[in-house]
Amino acid sequence: SLSEKRREAAARFTVERVCGSCGGARLNAAALATRIDGLSPADYGRMEVADLVGVLARIDDPVGGPIAAAARERLERLVGIGLGYLSLDRETTTLSGGEGQRLKMVRHLGSSLTGLTFVFDEPSVGLHPRDVGRLGDLLVRLRDKGNTVLVVEHDPDVMAVADHVVDMGPRAGADGGHIVFEGPFARLREADTLTGRSLRRRTPVKEAVRSPTGQLPVYGADLHNLKGLDVSFPAGVLTAVTGVAGSGKSTLVSRVFTAAYPDAVVIDQSAITASARSTPVSYIGALDAIRKVFARENGVDAGLFSFNSAGACAGCSGRGEISTDLAFMDPVTTTCPECEGRRFHDDVLKHRVGGRSIVDVLNMTAARAVALFDDPALLRKLRTLDAVGLTYLTL
Repeated sequence: SLSEKRREAAARFTVERVCGSCGGARLNAAALATRIDGLSPADYGRMEVADLVGVLARIDDPVGGPIAAAARERLERLVGIGLGYLSLDRETTTLSGGEGQRLKMVRHLGSSLTGLTFVFDEPSVGLHPRDVGRLGDLLVRLRDKGNTVLVVEHDPDVMAVADHVVDMGPRAGADGGHIVFEGPFARLREADTLTGRSLRRRTPVKEAVRSPTGQLPVYGADLHNLKGLDVSFPAGVLTAVTGVAGSGKSTLVSRVFTAAYPDAVVIDQSAITASARSTPVSYIGALDAIRKVFARENGVDAGLFSFNSAGACAGCSGRGEISTDLAFMDPVTTTCPECEGRRFHDDVLKHRVGGRSIVDVLNMTAARAVALFDDPALLRKLRTLDAVGLTYLTL
């Protein structure tokens, strides 16, 4: 197969459209012509899992009945963890991270293997409280089959079902990396750690509610499971849209609302679509300000402190690494031997601000960099990282 880089290059020249022969069902004409109680395989695939369970329950044929019962047993596990709204023909690439993890859990629940170790990374992200409870039940069932289950998690309801809790800290980044507590959840609630104190804190009820400055209406929303909704969102206020998994929240907000208001700034959990040269400090627009400070303090051009132009290492063109394409394999990446991953050529490192080179500054966390500079515009941008809890990231 082609390497990922070559596939991405080829994708720019390809167009995808629904197949005219099968209508997207992926099956040939002979398969689509078969029926069970008037339903074709494509009809089965388009059904939500919860509805399909009921359809399979009506099959009592001596040959097909046992097969339908086995399929129904697996599908009922999906319903049990809040995935009953999925259809069988749903592309896995469209599933959220949490949906994908739960789907994998169901697969392993049906396995006869025991003595395995399962690792889950924040499986409760984006889940409604009701579905978090179902997730906890599923984790316990995996354990009860004779397996070891490790879960990276923040949700108290998931922590509560654990037999043993390990609390890392005391803070993030360079101030983390230590085990500050281990033991049962009940003891964690009493522990003098950030997690323990957070578990004891009561969330205050908001008393003062801001008045809206207008309305943002959406009419006739009927995408996916939306039933022709007419909705009006208040403008100038913070509105939370909630509901169980699959109730239509993301469809209403991320698909219908954004289509009606294309100027809306959409911030989701997808990967940042920046270039391979981007860094946190360049993404928030603070790198130019840092370069100007270095240029002013050293009496040189600001372009010297850019690994995209004059300051770039000649060996790697400022990438810090060298990528070698291999036919029919993913490229092999190695650290640049000339700059040792620093991206800049040696002359750049002679220029200092507060005794630090540009490489030293970019290796700092935002919290440390704030103490080095006094430029108001630069400090304002660096402090935005603190506002969202990202001061532990290196620039």
